[in-house]
Amino acid sequence: LVRAFDPLENTVASFGPVQASSESMTHGAVYGAANKARCVIHIHSPFLFTSLLAEGFPRTPESVAYGTPALSREVARLITEELSPSEGIFVTAGHNEGVFAYGESIASTLNLILSLNMTKD
Repeated sequence: LVRAFDPLENTVASFGPVQASSESMTHGAVYGAANKARCVIHIHSPFLFTSLLAEGFPRTPESVAYGTPALSREVARLITEELSPSEGIFVTAGHNEGVFAYGESIASTLNLILSLNMTKD
């Protein structure tokens, strides 16, 4: 369970049998910027990643490394400047295959991903 995070200090405070991953910081950035979000889903899909980039979906810069304070800032910027406080999809271009969706519930967030309906030819 993640209790707190600090992107400026690049720290995550958590407890439980498994240490929180570096992905926790990015999830926290979503919750911090998207005040109506109650769910974040992060998937790794080479096909979806490439397709979303080609379609021009919102993305963090390729030069921004994953698990860094810079990524947290970029995620917050994307949400506040380009996306919505309640739901959205973005790609972490510097984190190979990283696709994030967020929404007001698990069901609505999953539906965002499923609604992309991108299939391999």
